[in-house]
Amino acid sequence: MKRSFQHDARQPSLRATALAIAVCIGLAGQVQAQTAPSAPAKSEAKTLDRVAVTGSKIKGVDMESAVPLTSVTRAEIERMGVTSVDDVLRMLAVSGEGMGRMSNNNQNSYANLRNIGSNRTLVLVNGHRWVGGSDNGGVVNLNSIPLGAIERVDVLKDGGSVLYGADAMVGLVNIVLKEDYDGIEGSVRYGTYGKGGAERSLQLAGGYSGDRFSAMLGVQFAEGEGIRNTEYEITSEPPPFGAPHSLLWSNSTPAGRFLLCRTGTALAGGICPTGSQQDPSGVRGRFFTYDEGKTGRDWRPYDSNTDPFNDRGYRDLIVGYKRHSAVGSMKFDIGERMQFKVFAEYMEESMKRPLPPATIDVGTTANAFVIPANSFYNPFGQPIARAQRSLAEGGGRQFASRVLTRVISPSLTGNFELFDRSFDWEVGFMTGTTSQRADALYEISAGRLRNALGPSYQDASGRIVCGTPATPGSAARPGRPAVPAAPATVIPDCVPLNLLGAGSVTPDMLDYLRIPGSDAGFANHFRDNDYFVQISTPNLFGLPAGDVGMAGGFERHTVSARFTPGEALRLGDVVGSASRQASGGGYGTKEVFAEFYVPVLKDLPLVKQLDFSIAGRYSKFDNGVNTFNKKLGVKWKISDDLALRGSYSTGFRYDLNGLNQNDMVSAIALGGSTFDPCTFTTNANNVVTANRYAQLSPKLQAKCRSFGVPAGGYDSRFAPSVISQRNANRELKPERDVFRTLGVLYSPRFIEGLDLSVDYWDVRFRDSIVRPDVQDMLDNCLAHYGDAQRCPETWVVRDAQGAVTYVRNAALNSGAGERYTGYDFRAAYRLNTESWGNFRVEWSNTYLALFQQSAFPPFQSLAGTYSANSAPTRPNWRLRSNLSVGWSLGNWGVQWTTRYYSSLKEQCRFVGTIAVEMCNDLGEPTFADPNGNVANNTYLPFLRGGSANRLGAYAIHDINVSYKTPWLSDGRISGGVRNAFNKQPSVSMTPGLSGSGIGYSPAFGVPDRYYYVEYKQKF
Repeated sequence: MKRSFQHDARQPSLRATALAIAVCIGLAGQVQAQTAPSAPAKSEAKTLDRVAVTGSKIKGVDMESAVPLTSVTRAEIERMGVTSVDDVLRMLAVSGEGMGRMSNNNQNSYANLRNIGSNRTLVLVNGHRWVGGSDNGGVVNLNSIPLGAIERVDVLKDGGSVLYGADAMVGLVNIVLKEDYDGIEGSVRYGTYGKGGAERSLQLAGGYSGDRFSAMLGVQFAEGEGIRNTEYEITSEPPPFGAPHSLLWSNSTPAGRFLLCRTGTALAGGICPTGSQQDPSGVRGRFFTYDEGKTGRDWRPYDSNTDPFNDRGYRDLIVGYKRHSAVGSMKFDIGERMQFKVFAEYMEESMKRPLPPATIDVGTTANAFVIPANSFYNPFGQPIARAQRSLAEGGGRQFASRVLTRVISPSLTGNFELFDRSFDWEVGFMTGTTSQRADALYEISAGRLRNALGPSYQDASGRIVCGTPATPGSAARPGRPAVPAAPATVIPDCVPLNLLGAGSVTPDMLDYLRIPGSDAGFANHFRDNDYFVQISTPNLFGLPAGDVGMAGGFERHTVSARFTPGEALRLGDVVGSASRQASGGGYGTKEVFAEFYVPVLKDLPLVKQLDFSIAGRYSKFDNGVNTFNKKLGVKWKISDDLALRGSYSTGFRYDLNGLNQNDMVSAIALGGSTFDPCTFTTNANNVVTANRYAQLSPKLQAKCRSFGVPAGGYDSRFAPSVISQRNANRELKPERDVFRTLGVLYSPRFIEGLDLSVDYWDVRFRDSIVRPDVQDMLDNCLAHYGDAQRCPETWVVRDAQGAVTYVRNAALNSGAGERYTGYDFRAAYRLNTESWGNFRVEWSNTYLALFQQSAFPPFQSLAGTYSANSAPTRPNWRLRSNLSVGWSLGNWGVQWTTRYYSSLKEQCRFVGTIAVEMCNDLGEPTFADPNGNVANNTYLPFLRGGSANRLGAYAIHDINVSYKTPWLSDGRISGGVRNAFNKQPSVSMTPGLSGSGIGYSPAFGVPDRYYYVEYKQKF
């Protein structure tokens, strides 16, 4: 019998045990303090304030440079001119493409080290876990941590799962908050892009620091305005900018496009068979539409080249927000060797994302009905088989979200002496919740839409009503039975809907169709509890080369998530949205860990110092799964200015979203950016506009035919709608990785202030958790149907003619085995002069040498590509490079930063379509259509020299200037500009077709200069 992912019922007893252990440790320390000889107060203060460096749990041991660690200080953050933790990380070369105001409805921003995935990067606050964001996946929303409360940001570029638990597979971010603050500080800030998007913030903080007690309280108020897509040419059209309308613009236009059902045709499941659909003149498969001001019988043929609708003007490139937060901390010395700490935070964030008008697509699986001939607004005497239309008369829709984050973390810390050894201990817990209430405004009810497009007539009062009029009966006649009279049937409050032509939808019609925002929305609730007990000593016992350090502890970690849909969303009554069912669940772990620092050699020729660090963590999940992870590190200091370092570690993680994904069922139409590889597409003139089947290898074409597809493929224009189901996979296992590093550090004594380092890193995954989209499944299930790690049986279903009718896309464990290797190089130089000021130069680089998606041949590296489909959609830059040059003299300071991104190649997603020539690196065709239709051309596959689009390298320059004010001490004015030369991104095929909705990588940011100014004052 399988055990579900639920919290352990023994959890309270575990907490009690942990607290009992901690109290015993604390009492032992207090007793030792009372019985041992008194030591000088200064020495006691030092031991009480001993700290652990990020990358080790052992307090008081010099672990500097033993691990690849980047620290961003408060002063450096201020010189960046940023407004959030997300912005800080984006400025680092090791950071990949995260999410932010440009990327998603929820406004969450995630850390994504090395671009390997935000769910593989752990975020800590003060060395401990932080509550996950509103997407219920457990990944920390960086916006939930106020920038004004931060002292520094540490980035560990090494596997951290052994010391810090699951998710730190490729590294971690430790955000260290301000402590021992004394005084009052305030700042005001204003920033804006050249075309809008103004941001304003106010921060106030006050603190007191005494001999035994200190406290700090800070509040922040911030808001930002949105920027419409229409402000920039590259975002003003559906991506990629400049593609033919027939492929990428919407066919749901304000005037609509329609097909009639041939008289006498029997409906199948409420839908008119595609072979019986025609325009009013009888042309099979040709849609018709209306010119401005026309309706009824005054129609014309739909032109797929000129009639599609550009809805980009309804969307924002970046979304406006409001964010309010309060952060407080307190420390109290209970005795000379014990201290009580508590930290608490409250944050509220709200936003409204504008969306295009609601769209209607009648006559598909999602809306399986036709507009009958007896609809008052149907003048054709035949059912209207298909009706695609944008309800532009009502303006755009909106997605409104409000997120609350609450965290409290109390702890006891202390130290004691035992057998002439000093020990530090800590016990505490973090509990946090993130709650989201999302309303979908101005959505349309599917049930009411069906009523409004059903039978309707004009009653005796002149009103047009939904229903059928009364019919008189007739007496029996020879050969004909009597027909009884039928009363009128009227649907109360229903308002019949006229879709034929732009402007035909009235406000009364819209009012009837619309759903309350809460009914079409949803609520998310995420809870994270982390209980910890740990002890460490820098001098467990002595060796000839030094003292052995040790740390160990116990951790109980539980997470739970709950999704609650609005009633209309649950019932599938929201037009254009999948039905979504309530879901919830979680998991918990009990974990023990130990770490040892072992100095082996010292003060020998070529061995100034040789140290080893050894760590292990045993984790047992509540469902019975257990794992042991280990880490071995070494630092060999050859001389005072030259050292080597290396590490080997293993890691793991579960995917909460994959385990608890709520059931989402929707109907989609194939074509455009989502397509069956076994198809081609024609327009109303039967001209092929896309031929995916022709692009397949002979082997894959044969597979299409084995599934029942006709030779040559089938036309997606006449394909049935596809049911798409996204749900939980309870069979999901943890994914695992092995992380290796090897580095060199050099600080030449003959050049004071110069530091150089280079690190090689290699991370390999096993049982990788992937979350394929519909297109991934269509591709994978053609080549690998029945493969449990790529396309389990029944995840894609086809009918007798080979057409896809069902797709399931849930998280699964891929046996592919990703591998990433690369190099980090850093050079830093500082020069201080009395006359010319202080200079600093830092050059940081991350080079991706290999990104291998599969552990099986053929081996192909995706480094230098913008990957999609089989890999998560992301830019895999070979080189990210940051160069910062700073100068300060007296009250003035200047910093210039250049951020470089190397070129990329992406698969041309328009191979096999009439838009193929938008790509600039196709190579010579292996087959050219003799009739000149480029949709039938074929090219070498991507990664084999063809079918590519090249995105050029680019560099972005940021400038910051600061001045310490003479009129008040501790005052500072700073300002600057990001993207000073207004660099523009290259047009990309991949992100716009795969989720972000813009024609370039969101990592670039807004294609505009950003100006800012800030004043900060401390009293």
